Amino acid sequence: MLSGALAHGLSRVPSFPAAAAGLVLAAAAHGPAGWPVPLGGAQVLTDTLMSDVVAHGGSLVTGRWIESLDEVPDDLVVADTSAAALARLGGRALPARYRRKLERTRYGAGISKIDVALSGPVPWSDPMLAKAPTVHVGGTFAHVAGAEAEVAKGRFPAEPFVLAVQPSVVDPSRAPEGEHVLWAYCHSPAGNDRDQTELLLDILEAHAPGLRERVLHVQHTSAAASEEYNPNYVGGDIASGALGLTTMIARPILATAPWRTPVKNLYLGSGSSVPGPGVHGMSGYLAALTALVDHGIPVPEEFR
Repeated sequence: MLSGALAHGLSRVPSFPAAAAGLVLAAAAHGPAGWPVPLGGAQVLTDTLMSDVVAHGGSLVTGRWIESLDEVPDDLVVADTSAAALARLGGRALPARYRRKLERTRYGAGISKIDVALSGPVPWSDPMLAKAPTVHVGGTFAHVAGAEAEVAKGRFPAEPFVLAVQPSVVDPSRAPEGEHVLWAYCHSPAGNDRDQTELLLDILEAHAPGLRERVLHVQHTSAAASEEYNPNYVGGDIASGALGLTTMIARPILATAPWRTPVKNLYLGSGSSVPGPGVHGMSGYLAALTALVDHGIPVPEEFR
């Protein structure tokens, strides 16, 4: 568990940032609820948040690319973008020094991902894995560290660490009755367009003999395709910037409130700001909290 959790940080293994990410993830996994899986898929989270905005009198515009911050109202903006995207959107409206800092943000490795439709459950050799929504496939700590070191050098490891998720074992709504879904990814050199479908399936097959026979459809997404799908994934980096000892604190700048930009009413609330990447949502929460305080708006007790 811990060796795989260390590799979640998209940073050098072993290292302090990797250890910090691994400790938090391992602790959460062993808690009463474990790692949560949203029933109905991650889209449910977005839909719920959007519904709450509307319920409180807000409005939403989707399906539109924003090329400049000039296109959005300047009353208050919390940007859920990468540092590079904020620099591009803000342009010369941002002080030159701050803009250069955003532009110099260092990004990490990309990912190679497969989404698989299966005619049945994953036939794991170890039956205990049949009920685990998340499975780390990586071997020993030395093996995981070696694979991540290769990626950090811009190379493709022969046997990468693989994170596999089978949500349909706890959420039957994800697939037709009797069928299942599986997605898995490994880290890979930034910006690459190599198709690693066969490698990922081979690694999973080694731990789940007969998996290939149950594959109904598989779709691969390379690091380059990840950035094309979402420009905030620079080079396929889903962590919004490399995670290092310095960038855990100075993200994107060293400040008591790094979510506040030099431009009035503009805040950065993505994983490119403290405390960094993850499914915790704390970057956006802290950016919003900072904005409320700056505007003298009382913060409800339960959100302090």
